[in-house]
Amino acid sequence: MCVSAMQVSLRSTLLLAAVKLPLNVALILAIGAATHGSAALLLAARIELLGLATTLACNAYMRVCIRRERVRGGSSSRSSVGAAGVRPGGKAGACGGQDGAGEQRQAKDKEV
Repeated sequence: MCVSAMQVSLRSTLLLAAVKLPLNVALILAIGAATHGSAALLLAARIELLGLATTLACNAYMRVCIRRERVRGGSSSRSSVGAAGVRPGGKAGACGGQDGAGEQRQAKDKEV
């Protein structure tokens, strides 16, 4: 079972980055990490680009994980998955939480 998480749209991520950029510049100048506005802007832009790259990488991983689960024939039902992506009584697996049935299915596949 893949992680039960909501993917953030690219538009929302870009909007948040645009809102955070001037705040990061002000903070960088306030703490003295940069002495000029242009240096602070460059540093803040690098921070936001790293955040965008991380978000895109996480979203891509979740898409791959969900597709892999669907190909295996897993259900996409999220109703019985907890906030951490683990079914009650289950353990975390490679793509989030796996219930006991998933582990039994893997053991059965190894026997065959």
